[in-house]
Amino acid sequence: MKVKVILPLIALGTILLDQVSKFWAQKLNLVVLNTGISFSFFPSIHLSFHLFLYLVFLWLCYYFIKCYLSPIATKILLTIFLSAGFSNLLDRIIYGGVRDWLPLLNLKNNLADWLIFVSLLAIIWGQFKQHQDASRNNF
Repeated sequence: MKVKVILPLIALGTILLDQVSKFWAQKLNLVVLNTGISFSFFPSIHLSFHLFLYLVFLWLCYYFIKCYLSPIATKILLTIFLSAGFSNLLDRIIYGGVRDWLPLLNLKNNLADWLIFVSLLAIIWGQFKQHQDASRNNF
């Protein structure tokens, strides 16, 4: 399958999986509405500030993609990262906050939060290894 087909399918699948998991968690009364940023920090921030943060986020992703020639794995990880962020943005627009339901210690997050976290770590690790390999080849 070509990348032009795979990446939109991954994006759609990520958003659907996150939204369906939040829907079922809401039906089971497991959801806590997070109006703050990550881990419920700054709960009284206005929606326009959240939208501004997402615009900055999108610009940084665009800049990152333009600065590095990405292999397919990085493109897939960036697709997961962006679509998970978009799924949380949908929650903020529709519900006024992100629906969190996955418990971790005393915190609750959602599937999109974990996909963002894991994909970002993998992207950073991949870039680190790529630069490390390039440094070794220069000697």
